[in-house]
Amino acid sequence: MIAPEDVPFARRVLLAVAVIVIAVLLVWLWPSPSSEQEQLYRGVPLTRHLLELDRIALEDAYRDHLKKLWSVWLTDGARVTDHINRGLKISRDAYAVAGARIEDREQQLQREGK
Repeated sequence: MIAPEDVPFARRVLLAVAVIVIAVLLVWLWPSPSSEQEQLYRGVPLTRHLLELDRIALEDAYRDHLKKLWSVWLTDGARVTDHINRGLKISRDAYAVAGARIEDREQQLQREGK
């Protein structure tokens, strides 16, 4: 087993950021026995404007997270690509899932005529 102090600082930061992003996305997106959409937006008055803000915030968060990933990779000397590739895949997958949920909710509002 590798001791934490043997892992370069940049890799530890990348791992910590990835774990936090995954944890937040799992809490936010995890399906439940009741309607996933109800859980995702429970207690939030939902309008097209709020969904547009959600979409903008998702894009901003995604962009900011990618900047962190690239910054850590470059700071670490851009030698090992396994970590950056893994981080990019996780980020892109999570972005796709969250975007799909927002799109589903927009379609639901359209069906309801709101």
